[in-house]
Parts: sequence; C-alpha cells; structure tokens
Amino acid sequence: MQMKAKSIRGLMWIFAVVLFAAVACSAVFRRSFAQNMASDKPLAPTAAAKSNSGSTEALRLNTLGVAHMNQQKGAEAQKYFERALAADPNFAPAKMNLGISLLSQQKLESAVSNLEDAS
Repeated sequence: MQMKAKSIRGLMWIFAVVLFAAVACSAVFRRSFAQNMASDKPLAPTAAAKSNSGSTEALRLNTLGVAHMNQQKGAEAQKYFERALAADPNFAPAKMNLGISLLSQQKLESAVSNLEDAS
C-alpha cells in the first residue's frame, strides 16, 4: 500500500509541474501574441534571419534537454537547457524548461527565478 501511495504522490508531483509549465508557457505566448497584434508594423524578417542559426541550435539543445527530462534526468537536462540559452539567450522555451528541471531537482529559488524570466 505504501508503494501505491508513493506512486500516486509522484504522479501528482509530475502533474503539478506540467500544469505549472503549461500556465507559464501560455502566459509567455499570450504576451508575445498581444505585443505582435498591438504593433502596427509587420514583423521584420531580417531579425529572424539574423538569429536563425542561434535559434536552431537552441531548439536542438532544448529538445535534447526535454528528452533527458522525460527520462527523469533533471541534472543532465539542466545542462542542455543552459547550453540552449547560451546559444540564444532570448529562447523562452529553454528558460521555462530550465525552471522545470530545477524544480525537479528541488532547487526552488533558481527555478522560480528562471520561470519568472520566461514569462
């Protein structure tokens, strides 16, 4: 019976982290969408082209970090998220995922800081 209770607690923890991440992610995208809609001028493709190589590398590293998080390897995932942010410091998904990986390692102050930066 104790094993079942631990499993349920573990699932509740995972659910809480995923829910928190979804809320943080939606806040980031909602704010970004509102800023784009409020702007009268079209998005500048030159800015996207300049940061494309860094964003591509950041996306690749972020995806590797997510793969490690799915394997319950928070410390290893943290390294990939930090490398993704080194490639593109403005890559919000990596900031959010870094916060989640820090939460999974019980590093609460750092996690809150990173999650606030992402939103």
